[in-house]
Amino acid sequence: MTEVEPLPKAEGQLSDEELISKQDEIAAALMELDHIESAAVSLYYRPENAEELCFQATLSVEDLKDHVDEVTDTIVSMLGSCDLEHSRILDTMGNIMDPA
Repeated sequence: MTEVEPLPKAEGQLSDEELISKQDEIAAALMELDHIESAAVSLYYRPENAEELCFQATLSVEDLKDHVDEVTDTIVSMLGSCDLEHSRILDTMGNIMDPA
């Protein structure tokens, strides 16, 4: 079995504990939106750009496409900035949307 060594943290990156806490905060904020029944958020850094966070948000929501802007705005407001090009918003039905 091949062992994978974790990449060293770049200056300014959140610790694993901070990432988990921020994920929980964002998921809770998304759940406050009327049309979202449940939310799970993953934050990560890409090796090619270790300075900017990406996200994947999985939501239980009807008509995901109608809420992408609001979801994106909520997440970006809580992160300050992020790599939208490599982030995704999904619903529990398997629909995938790029953040606005």
